[in-house]
Amino acid sequence: MLQRLRKLLTSVPSITVVGLLSAYLLIGFFLVPALLKWQLESQLADRGHAMRVGAVRFDPLRLRLEVDQLALADGQGEPMLGFDHLMVDLQWRSIIDGAWTIADSRLLAPTVRFERARDGSHNFSALLAQFASDPPEAPDDAADAGLPALRLARVVLVDGRIEWLDRMLEQPLVSRIAPLQLELRGLSTLADPPGHYRVRARTEAGESLDLHGSIALEPMQASGQLALQGLQVATLARGLNRALAVQSPRGSLSAGGSFDLALGADGVPAGTARDLQLRLDDLFLQPP
Repeated sequence: MLQRLRKLLTSVPSITVVGLLSAYLLIGFFLVPALLKWQLESQLADRGHAMRVGAVRFDPLRLRLEVDQLALADGQGEPMLGFDHLMVDLQWRSIIDGAWTIADSRLLAPTVRFERARDGSHNFSALLAQFASDPPEAPDDAADAGLPALRLARVVLVDGRIEWLDRMLEQPLVSRIAPLQLELRGLSTLADPPGHYRVRARTEAGESLDLHGSIALEPMQASGQLALQGLQVATLARGLNRALAVQSPRGSLSAGGSFDLALGADGVPAGTARDLQLRLDDLFLQPP
């Protein structure tokens, strides 16, 4: 029995299988993270932007990718976007189904800093212009022009932060949204049942947003309920001051309701809204 087992283990097919498995594990655990980290940092460095990436890990057995401490800065070193941790867990069934299936995806503490200059440009303008100037790839006649086959079982965004700075105004408008929470379940680009989503956000001024409902991408449609609480009229008026001139505005606005939206085959959106509610507290507007 031992002799037969030894013969089996030392046979050419067994050695080939062990060699291929070992190569797959070595490439997955060591080569893939190193290549990904190098590509992320070098591609944007060539475009004049600094990207810093912490640890990158890939588990070829569970098909799990993890990235720590990613940060992108502009040419002057000012932060643009980043996150603390990203985890993407791909399922092996993707090979059988012919559709990328992500069982779980989590993004922790993502940040976006958007700054608009007095001339109307913003801190992403230069980078987007460089990508737009890249020569287009050769068309693939066999490729489907539609959305790629993708299933997202669960996507979670935790403790997001958005910073908005508008210098086009006489007095720069600074607004910060934190924390931002988002969760998607069962989203698919295939003809599957609609998935579900929820978005919650707060601002420094105590304003809050709660949006939840169902969404489908094939065909594209969404429905849900929206609740907006405590929006400061002063902030809204300052953001719209080029179209609406008022002096010393104050008060708060709250709104809510339900909606249904759909995108037709001709690309024309259509929708309905119902149960609309609007509340204004301590409103004061004065012409300039």
